[in-house]
Amino acid sequence: MDKFFTKLFWKSLRFLINRSNIVLLIVTALISFLVFKLAELSGQQGTFLALSKASWLSVTASMFAATLFLFLQSFMNLINSAEDNIYRIKYDEFVEKFKLKQIFPQRGSTDILDIYKTLTGNAEKRIWAIGMTNRHFMTQHRENMTKALRDKPIDIIIAFWNPTTSLNSIINGEQKSHNMLDIQYHLEDGAPANSSWEETIKNRQREFRDHIKRNSPIKGELRIVNLSHPTNFTCFVIDDELFFFPFLSGPESTNDPTIQCCINDGVGKRIYDHFARILNGNLIVDTVYHRKADEDIVDRL
Repeated sequence: MDKFFTKLFWKSLRFLINRSNIVLLIVTALISFLVFKLAELSGQQGTFLALSKASWLSVTASMFAATLFLFLQSFMNLINSAEDNIYRIKYDEFVEKFKLKQIFPQRGSTDILDIYKTLTGNAEKRIWAIGMTNRHFMTQHRENMTKALRDKPIDIIIAFWNPTTSLNSIINGEQKSHNMLDIQYHLEDGAPANSSWEETIKNRQREFRDHIKRNSPIKGELRIVNLSHPTNFTCFVIDDELFFFPFLSGPESTNDPTIQCCINDGVGKRIYDHFARILNGNLIVDTVYHRKADEDIVDRL
């Protein structure tokens, strides 16, 4: 029981502190109203504290009116601040709880490419690119990745959708096999089915491998892998910064939104852990090239 009353006391005190303006207005209004009533009920003659009854009535009535005015003004301020409070709640939810940093409406826009360029140019620990074909990535960030590999013991992983992986479906009772990349491009109204994905992607991987060899020796570690996993969103990790976006339907996939967060907490940590597990999964990862320092550990290109 004592614990209950103690808790009740501290809650009441905290409420009074947090609502001190409103409490002060209410107390002032009550006191002025009581003094006004006392003055009104008192006799017609005499004074109190050198003030006549008429003066007391005038002063207390003015105090009461001012208090009512301030109360109404405070109430209006509360209404006007409601929108700001809503924004603050959403900020706390998205930033403090989920650790989201920024949302870009278009993943191929100039502003986000400038951020990528700056971050890859200053990367110290890791650059992970988990994409579908990595067509733009391999050209836009090749020089920054090469420099990072030469100058630092950085971990670079470039992951492609495996061009030899197929998904089975049943259409009109007949089982058919579809290339994993063909399905996404079909949704985007892009390349026709049965494109030579294996040749296209392997050539892209070979070109980057040869470029790195020409720029050896390197201090970092490079892995080029193929993923047989139908996760229809992609991810770009640069040190502790993480960018992810979905592959949606429609002809302009570069208009898909991109979300930036941090790998250390919240949503970013969950996505980072997800891809870290995928990249270390033997059942779905096929390493086609692995170079550490000046040694080729795997070369199946």
